[in-house]
Amino acid sequence: RRRLSPGVKLMVVVKADAYGHGAEAVSRLALAEGADCLGVLNLEEAVRLRRGGIRSRIVILCPPLRQQAASVAAAGVEPAVDSWGLARALDSAAAAVRRTIPIHLDLDFGLGRWGIPRRDLAKFLGELGRRRHLKLAGISTHLDYVAGKNQIEAEEKLKQFAAAVRSVKAKHPKALGHAANSSILLDFPHWQLDGVRVGNLIYGINRTSKT
Repeated sequence: RRRLSPGVKLMVVVKADAYGHGAEAVSRLALAEGADCLGVLNLEEAVRLRRGGIRSRIVILCPPLRQQAASVAAAGVEPAVDSWGLARALDSAAAAVRRTIPIHLDLDFGLGRWGIPRRDLAKFLGELGRRRHLKLAGISTHLDYVAGKNQIEAEEKLKQFAAAVRSVKAKHPKALGHAANSSILLDFPHWQLDGVRVGNLIYGINRTSKT
């Protein structure tokens, strides 16, 4: 936290059972030491933390299936969203239990795993404004950055993503822009934006280290 700029949120990633270290134990320690929220890969990991008594904010980094919308609403977690079909399913599930689901809209900047195309951002936000049970909590992306190999390309993509975040925050000022995983935090500390998602570094793994 001392390395982060003032006001930057810290998401501690505890996916894959906290990289084999024990998700519940790591989550409790991280929250006690000042983490703002936890990040997991999928709904199943989030539910296990809830069953273990973890009540903090939990962000699902991989968009869940539409069929899991009711379980997302029941767990009270924050899913990544990359399709309008998923957004509609979440809105309906939230309405059924009279809740609001905070979502993180994910943009695809070339990694190709998930995320909406950048050209669809404005249209998606317009549609989102008509969904009463969804709240835009964040806007995220995952870059195909390999430490030390494609820095120029990554820098340009981070600039483009930051511009997208600024455009979103003009109407959604509380939405958190986040793109920095451990490697990006190390190599591009000036792109912390509103929050960072730290996994490897929490566990002492530095992919840029030669030792």
